[in-house]
Amino acid sequence: MSNCLVCAKPASVYCHQDSAFLCNACDQTIHSANCLSSRHVRTPVCQLCHRSAAAVYCRQDAAYLCTLCDNEVHESNPLPHDRVHVSCCSGVSEL
Repeated sequence: MSNCLVCAKPASVYCHQDSAFLCNACDQTIHSANCLSSRHVRTPVCQLCHRSAAAVYCRQDAAYLCTLCDNEVHESNPLPHDRVHVSCCSGVSEL
């Protein structure tokens, strides 16, 4: 499980520019500091392994998954799932 770089609570987002896992509270504090940091690209953390940034969202499972977890879950599943690539966001409210 990835913990927040600032407070060590469980991380919920990954900031690509800072290469940092952050919890929602620290993400909001850090990325509201100025207009430059507010544009940092962040993605949700994988809800299965909690160690990587999510790459897809599975609508049937209602889960954000990293590439490895997505492959593990969906390669063995005989039913097709509607998965969309996670588009990066620049704010917690967008997740």
